Amino acid sequence: MSELRLFLLQRLSAAVLAVLVVGHLTGIILFTHWGLSAAEILRRVHSSLVWPALYGLFALAAVTHGAIGLRAIGRELWRGAGRPLRPHRHHLAWWAFAAHRLSGLALVLFLPLHFAALGQLVDQSRFDAFLDWTRSPVLKASEALLVAALALHLAGGLRLLALEFLPWSERQKSLIALSGGFAAAVSLLYLLWGAV
Repeated sequence: MSELRLFLLQRLSAAVLAVLVVGHLTGIILFTHWGLSAAEILRRVHSSLVWPALYGLFALAAVTHGAIGLRAIGRELWRGAGRPLRPHRHHLAWWAFAAHRLSGLALVLFLPLHFAALGQLVDQSRFDAFLDWTRSPVLKASEALLVAALALHLAGGLRLLALEFLPWSERQKSLIALSGGFAAAVSLLYLLWGAV
């Protein structure tokens, strides 16, 4: 596949994931706020063809986006193997780039766990046991870190799109990197504060 097609597929899968992840998190917040039981959640998921279609689309977009991202990381590591740390790696934009890559790698490692958790949606007793397990402090902290990684990766992706498609000066590029890092730090602090 050509580099242009991979580039377009990466950006398209990112757009699909952004919409689906925001919808997924909104659903979780609403289900929690409404106090829905495991039985009610399972009834809604199993009675509609929309949920399996959305999760199938999410899985396809996540695998596509993650595979192309891992390919990019592999190529970057291969080209940089054995080279000394260069001065540009002390620049703020490089740290924004590295944070985007590392948060993406963390999300790729998380996805198999998420899909395994979806396997708990088979029956009410397994789902109730799974929900009880997720209430532990360690899982709550992990959940906060996951949402922070999502926010960081989204901020890094938006920064990347701005750099690719908008005319920016070097000062503006640094401000974009700084604002993305600031947004991720604020979201991480907020999530950690909420998890305590």
